[in-house]
Amino acid sequence: MGFVCGRVCFSSSVKAGTKIAPTCGCCDGVMLSFVEGGMMMDRRSAVLSALLDGSEADFENLVSFLPELDRQILRRHYWQGKSWQQVEDEMRYELRYLKRRAARALRQVESIIFPA
Repeated sequence: MGFVCGRVCFSSSVKAGTKIAPTCGCCDGVMLSFVEGGMMMDRRSAVLSALLDGSEADFENLVSFLPELDRQILRRHYWQGKSWQQVEDEMRYELRYLKRRAARALRQVESIIFPA
């Protein structure tokens, strides 16, 4: 896995594990993207990929530091693939609240995967 500034152009032949130095001078750590298997993903996609591409045990390990409510939200929506409406119905919280908690939890997972 490597990191690349979101504005840097690169060949599709970039291999996983390649670290690419930004040449545009714009990279301040915010524009970093994730390169896996020659494909560039934004940070959020990389976080979701990390959560969903492994086993259920990998998922649980990655979210283990989160509060139980946040783990339940992420587990139901992202791991189990339930719609936000289903999660709202099952958990009896307002949809806006659930989405806000999920966004915050994903940022926390991102900070583990991409430490500052």
